[in-house]
Amino acid sequence: LSGITRGVAVKLLERMGMTVHYAAIPISEVAGVDECFLTSSIRGVVPVTTVDGRKVGRGVVGPVTQGLMAAYAALLS
Repeated sequence: LSGITRGVAVKLLERMGMTVHYAAIPISEVAGVDECFLTSSIRGVVPVTTVDGRKVGRGVVGPVTQGLMAAYAALLS
């Protein structure tokens, strides 16, 4: 869903040199992505490492998500 936190995250990702694409993917394909995160007005950027008991990527918070979390935290401070 479109939201303020997602919009901020997209701008931060673009500043980090990332190209952002929007696409709906089936839950069965989430485990095949390199990294995954959610955005929330309350919690900010939230890493996702498992879905339905299956690892997303390597099952750890990846470097892009880590960088985004740091950039978002810096923006708030």
